[in-house]
Amino acid sequence: MAVVLDSSVWIDWLADQPGAERFTPAFTGTEPPIVPAIVCYEVLRWYRARGLTDDELRIAAVLRQGRVMPLTAELAEAAVDLAAKHKLAMADAIILATARAHGAELWTEDGDFTGLAGVRVFEKLS
Repeated sequence: MAVVLDSSVWIDWLADQPGAERFTPAFTGTEPPIVPAIVCYEVLRWYRARGLTDDELRIAAVLRQGRVMPLTAELAEAAVDLAAKHKLAMADAIILATARAHGAELWTEDGDFTGLAGVRVFEKLS
């Protein structure tokens, strides 16, 4: 099954945080993970906000090894519906809409997704 990784998962995996090995199957499967374009933004922004600009090129290259998906008008419309229905923030709604549009499971450490179909919420360990 295809997998979309939320920004929280990417950040923990890239920073080799405790428990990050839980996410290894997403990177070693037959399909590369799906990367919503907004996840690229959130992950790179996280690194820049911490002054880790030397890592940005490496991180961007790793993100592009996945299947980067642009935000289309159709995804935006689906995200609006999901945000209203589940009270999700904009980025979260876009990420979930991307996962659903591609028939993928969303992996996250964000409790805002708890109870939503097609989402696997991992406990935050770091």
